[in-house]
Amino acid sequence: MVHRVPPEGRERGADPRAFRRRVIAGWLLLLGVHVALFFEFSGAQLLSATPYFGHDFNTHIEQTWRVLEGLRGWGESWVYDVQLLAGQPNGVFFDADNKAWELWTYALTLLGVPQGLAFNSFIVAVHASVPVTMGWCARRFGLGHFGAWCAALFGVLLWFFDSWNHWCWYVGMVAYAGASFAFLVPLAAYWRWLETREAAWWVVAAGALTGVHLLHPYSFFMLAPSMVVMTWRRREALGRAGMGKAAMIAAVTVLGNAWWLVVAARFWHYILDSSFFGHGGLPFLLADFLGLMIDPSSTGLLGTRTMIRLALVLMAFITCWQWRKDEAPLAAVFGPFLLVMVAFVYLGAYTPLVQIQPYRHVGPLGFGACIPAAALVERRWRDRRSTPLPAAWRSWIWVLGLVASLGLVREVMYFVGGRLPAPKPVPGTQRSILDMSGYPWTPRYHYERMPLESAAEWVRSHDDGTGRFLVEGPLFGEYFAWSTRAQILGGFTQRNLQHSWANLFRWSELGEVSSAQLRRYVDAYAVHYVVVTTPQHDAPWWDEHPRVLKRVGQLGLWRLYEVREPTGFVVSGPGRVHASTNLLEVRGTDPQTPVRLRYHWLETLACRPDCAVEVDAVEGRRASMIEIPAPHPADFEVYNGY
Repeated sequence: MVHRVPPEGRERGADPRAFRRRVIAGWLLLLGVHVALFFEFSGAQLLSATPYFGHDFNTHIEQTWRVLEGLRGWGESWVYDVQLLAGQPNGVFFDADNKAWELWTYALTLLGVPQGLAFNSFIVAVHASVPVTMGWCARRFGLGHFGAWCAALFGVLLWFFDSWNHWCWYVGMVAYAGASFAFLVPLAAYWRWLETREAAWWVVAAGALTGVHLLHPYSFFMLAPSMVVMTWRRREALGRAGMGKAAMIAAVTVLGNAWWLVVAARFWHYILDSSFFGHGGLPFLLADFLGLMIDPSSTGLLGTRTMIRLALVLMAFITCWQWRKDEAPLAAVFGPFLLVMVAFVYLGAYTPLVQIQPYRHVGPLGFGACIPAAALVERRWRDRRSTPLPAAWRSWIWVLGLVASLGLVREVMYFVGGRLPAPKPVPGTQRSILDMSGYPWTPRYHYERMPLESAAEWVRSHDDGTGRFLVEGPLFGEYFAWSTRAQILGGFTQRNLQHSWANLFRWSELGEVSSAQLRRYVDAYAVHYVVVTTPQHDAPWWDEHPRVLKRVGQLGLWRLYEVREPTGFVVSGPGRVHASTNLLEVRGTDPQTPVRLRYHWLETLACRPDCAVEVDAVEGRRASMIEIPAPHPADFEVYNGY
């Protein structure tokens, strides 16, 4: 039987209609708070037909736009992308965390929704899903209405006021943030199927498991521990037929994701190290308890605020211990989950798991802890009269509760500090150097559009299609790649794709190279313009290449340079190239001379008419370029033949 907590109103013999009104009122209050917080952090920015851009959002827009081109033009979920990194396969595995976002956007555009609004609506949907998902899952795990409400409340607090989760949705890791709580849906459905063997729950579990892996492939690590233990403990009751049905759920999940897994496997030989972020480790255990920042590349570039998460995880462990004593079935669900997630977060950095950025699993750790934490609160609330706490304990609980409440308020204040009035200035000064929170400046970490359009307009006005733009800064490279038709060398620096070595800033973080190295680079990749964002005083060397670069302007934080004597896309001899997604149109070449192009070779590229594509293995390159052997037509096309 399913382990259920009886509805608290009925325990007391309350009027069912009055109880229902209280339940509805409680949920309306919580949902109202959630919506208010969404708008407090400038969620209105997402209610626009212009895609929300900034930080990692630019990467996801660029990926989505290219995939939509592939789906509309060729019926394929990936393309040969000429606009970024001198030609690269886009939609293969670097966007594995973007599949659901791409499908969502594509589906809505088919219904007539503007593309930018369709993209933004995915972010809104993830935000809106938090309390509903948490409450629904809590009920499926047998909690009563009050417990489900508590689970949803804990989820809302984690979403907005836990530093890791806030950073995820603020910086653009929306899909992972969504998977951090959405994984509970297939887990709850699978639990219900194991308990009831009802076909409907099997369907829900298989569908939800497929969907959450489309949302983010790391969902596997969130779900596998509990699902394996749950299945193993029931292996005898399931029998051969039941075990077969359980295996079929996994098979459906693989089949539902096969369309992109097959493509990823096809290009897997191009993959690079992915362990640049989210390492974690044992020192982070102490740092999380004390609210200290060790490495922002693991925890995010904001103050470490973990009190809510730590409280929920401790409460969850207490509940699992009690469940284990009571031999409650839910111990087999959440006990393994908590242990494995804690091990991932604080020990994963010392294992091959470093490739999946183990610290990021603090997100699902917190949301998974909400269910047993809510069960603990509900159980204590239900038993408050039958087994009251001793008077001495009640006094201490009030004291500790007051202290915890003050701590919670301080956690919240960090994120809304910009709303606080400025303190009085010290006598003799114009203003205080600190804000009310005690910091020189506390960012709000809210959605805010960056003023990038003027730079994009400059790129458009200087782009004649004959050369590339080298762009410093991951955010700006990705932005120009989706907002213009220019060909960009830049974008996300640690892209786990061999072609990313075409980005100068991948192998020289600030572009501090000699004039000779820079000359070789701009010639090799047909660079015509360089856009630098590092301030002059931090990177003066960009003005120390007068024979290579000519400074042509300053636009806000951007320093703009033009390359002297730039090369074209054809390495030697006559010829010109017009590039678009999946296609290189080459005109005016010498038919008796091999044509070498400054575009990356890809095994799916073909040539027409009466020509072939071969590898131009230039020494020192991580990814090869294209060569068309002679004889060939004077005019020909290199296209992605899939």
